[in-house]
Amino acid sequence: MLKKIGRRAFYRSIRNEDFTKTKFSQIVPDREGLYLKKKVFLGYTDISAAGSRALLGISVKTISCDLDIPELGTSELICHPSTVTMDIPLLPIQIMHCKYEEFSLIVINTSLPQSKCHLVADKIVNLCSESEIERLVVLTTIKLRIPEKKLAPLYENTFNTRALTTSPSLPDDTKVHDAFLNVLIQMVQLQGIPCNMMIAPGHGAFSSVPTVDDNSLQAIRAFHQFIGGWTRLKFDEKVCLSLEFGRSKKIRRAGTLFMFS
Repeated sequence: MLKKIGRRAFYRSIRNEDFTKTKFSQIVPDREGLYLKKKVFLGYTDISAAGSRALLGISVKTISCDLDIPELGTSELICHPSTVTMDIPLLPIQIMHCKYEEFSLIVINTSLPQSKCHLVADKIVNLCSESEIERLVVLTTIKLRIPEKKLAPLYENTFNTRALTTSPSLPDDTKVHDAFLNVLIQMVQLQGIPCNMMIAPGHGAFSSVPTVDDNSLQAIRAFHQFIGGWTRLKFDEKVCLSLEFGRSKKIRRAGTLFMFS
């Protein structure tokens, strides 16, 4: 169960790192300063990178911004196109603004050391707060061990907002072995950010394009079906399914165990 703690105590617990050093540099700015639109999708390198691969197939016009965090050091891309040419730049951490829609997409396409996850989560959550977003939607895959005969294709857990789907929610005592997701959940609660967690069952990704065997293909399609039912955003599945997952020794899966209560 998630123990609620104060913001000061939480930051002391992660060694009171300096959160002010992150530098943002826009690639194709359309107005001064970094910002987020009213609705935000977030995909990152979890066990299968299905969320990040799903978002990188965006086919509407976008404007990309680079999120450079010096404390991460040299960041290598985890997913690379194997058979297609990408129309958008691929960056370790990037924000894509949909030019004609009120959506921003945040994609983390690099491994995050466990000791640095809070730096990225803090910047994202603070940017959500400063931009006064209406909703943050996180796309993630988790290896689930719950007593069900058959897992649902998608689960939804919410914080500070209503559900967007009729998908079931995960039980409050579900354990999460994901350092970035753990700290992100705590921060959205501390900041009061409206957040929907869309969770697909998953396994550790193979070093390949999305496949049925590791459930990454099913997760990408489940995310696209959800997004298509809620928005007018379009995705090129051919691009998503060409993104090859490359393992890195820097990837850290562990983290404090807690869940969605």
